Parts: sequence; C-alpha cells; structure tokens
Amino acid sequence: MKTKLILIGFLVLVLLAIPLTIFILQQQTQTAQHAAPSTNISLSTTQQQLTVGQNFQVNVNIDPGSNQISFVKLNISYDKTKIATAGAGITPNQSLNLQTLEGPTYTNCSGNTCYISVAYGIAANKANAISSADTLATINFTAVASTTDTGSTTVGFGNGNQAYSLAPTDQPTQNAIVNTQSLQLTINDVASPTPAEATDTPTPATVTDTPTPEQTSGGGTNGGGENTTPTTVASNSSLLCNSLTADNTSSPSAPFTVNFTVIGSDTTSNVNQVTLNFGDGSTQDLTSGGGIGTGSINAQISHTYPNTGIFTSSAILTDDTGATSDSSSCTQVITIGTNQPTNSPTPTLSGTPLTAMNTGPGSTFLILGGIGSIITIIGAAILFGL
Repeated sequence: MKTKLILIGFLVLVLLAIPLTIFILQQQTQTAQHAAPSTNISLSTTQQQLTVGQNFQVNVNIDPGSNQISFVKLNISYDKTKIATAGAGITPNQSLNLQTLEGPTYTNCSGNTCYISVAYGIAANKANAISSADTLATINFTAVASTTDTGSTTVGFGNGNQAYSLAPTDQPTQNAIVNTQSLQLTINDVASPTPAEATDTPTPATVTDTPTPEQTSGGGTNGGGENTTPTTVASNSSLLCNSLTADNTSSPSAPFTVNFTVIGSDTTSNVNQVTLNFGDGSTQDLTSGGGIGTGSINAQISHTYPNTGIFTSSAILTDDTGATSDSSSCTQVITIGTNQPTNSPTPTLSGTPLTAMNTGPGSTFLILGGIGSIITIIGAAILFGL
C-alpha cells in the first residue's frame, strides 16, 4: 500500500511538471524571439538659418537599428504662421521603392499648428524592407514670417507616428519607434538696403512726349505751337512679390479649397493691396491684414475651386505710389481631377502590415508531450502491476 501511494505521488508530480515546463520554455522562447523596438526617426535640414520668403527642404530620416521596417506612418507638425508647405509638399525617397498607402494630407490644423500625415509601405516586396539608416522622405517648405518674436520655430512630430518591422525576431504588431527628434529653425527678416545701396536705387523712368512739328513751329504759344509737359511713369524696383504658396496643390475631385500665402516686401514704400488671380476666372483684392499697409506682407487667403482642371494662380502687389510687382514672379499651379499621377493599385490595409511568420516552439512542445505520455504510461503500468 505504501508503494502505491509513492507511485501515485510520483505520477501527480510528473503530470504537474510537464505543463509547468512547457510554460517556462514558451516564455523563454518568446523572450528570445521578440527583439526590442530600435527605430529612430528624426528631422534635419542644411538651412537652419533662413530668410522670409526662402524655400527650403526638411529631410525625414529613419534609422531602424535592428528592425526591418515594412510600414511607416508619419504625423509631422509645424507652425503655419512661420512656415508653409510648398511645391510638391512631402515626397518619399524614390530609392527606397516605397508605396504611398495613405495621404498625404495637409489640411489638419489646430490653431496655428498644422499636420502633414502620410503612410508609406513596401507592399508585398520584403526585399524593400528598410534595414539601414536612410532618408525616408523630403518636405518642401517656404519661410513665411520671421522668428524674431519667438526665437525659433519647431518642425516636430504629433501623435500617431508608427513603424512596423517584419524581422522574424520582432513582434508584428508592436510599434518599433523608440524615439523621434524634432527640428528648430530660425527665420530672419528680409534685409533692408543700406544707405549706400539706397542711393543706387534707380530713379523713376521719365518718358517725354516728342513734340509734333505743329507744336514746335513758331517758337512757343505766340507762334501757334504748344509747349509739352514730360509724362512720368511710376515704377518701383524695390517692390517684390517673394512667393505664392498653397497648403495643397492637387486634388482628385472638385470642389477643392486651397489656402494661399503671399509673401512680399517693399523697402521704399508700403504695400497697400494684394491682388489674387486664381486662374479660374475669379480674382480677389486684399487691402488689410497680413502686414498690408507696411513694407513687409505675409497675407493668407482661401479660395474654393468649383470645377476640375489645371489652374495657374498668381499674385500682384501694389504699393502706395501705384507701382505693381511683376505678375510672373508669384505663381502656383493647382491641379484638380486631371493629370493626376497614375499609381498602381494601393494595397488595402487590413489588420496589420506585412510581417514575417514566426515559427514558434512547436517542435519543443511535441517532444515534451511525447516524453510526458511515455512517463505516464510507464507509471500507470507499474501502479497497476503492484
């Protein structure tokens, strides 16, 4: 009887030890297979000292560390009172062979802070996974106002930035980003000419009407002719429209609302009017706000395009002498519902992005299960044989 009790206790211990051993091995295997997130995303530019009206680029850099990045979602923030997107906006690094899966969108703003949102992926090609440090994308900006009041302006990251890795040692649904680094920019006012430079400013052109023979004959009014007065045409070489930018320049459909920003300066007079020609047959004059009435303007205006087409918008500045800026110096092309880039079908994001299959410790469980079964059978045979 004593021997049977000992065997029964032995079998109970074996049956308890098998699942406990499996659990411990499973935890150890998961710890070994799931590498820690190690991806860093940062912003950089070679033009940290800027001037109002200057176009510049900001690079979005990615360093995956030990990860192999297959999907990245960005939410980049900036102060719209200091800088604005320009030209092509944000564009991916073509050498990485990434597909644009979402966006980009530029119209999400809260107060003075606006966000650029976009998602890139490698689709079904695992060979395109990002496994070394590189430039992920480039953002085109223009400086719209100086930072003398704030010291600098920040291009940073909002909420929702994500990166997923397909490395076999990474968890497929874990955000691989461990750190983001923002960028500080300093924007200076447009330099005013020095007194020496001011003396070199061309004087207004003078156009003199050529007297007709009848006006010159007789030598003056008593001779039957007329004395003519020279006619002066107003001109101002210091009146400049520096840039016309838009928060977005293309849309697949109409109606489409575009927010324009006009930057200009006049070092000898004041700008008292900005005329916007939107290219669709409509124009609008701005006579207040945005620095109008001073020598430096940064004016914003919105326009909704009701129809599709390609429209070339332009801005003309008028100063208090009646002089106007060159109409060709500030233009922007808006494309709506036509000549849009033709992309291959965008993969639908369902569930998690592309990840590698984890093999798991299945063979270990089978071996342990077999050993446990053999021990159980042997123990039962000994028990009933006694």
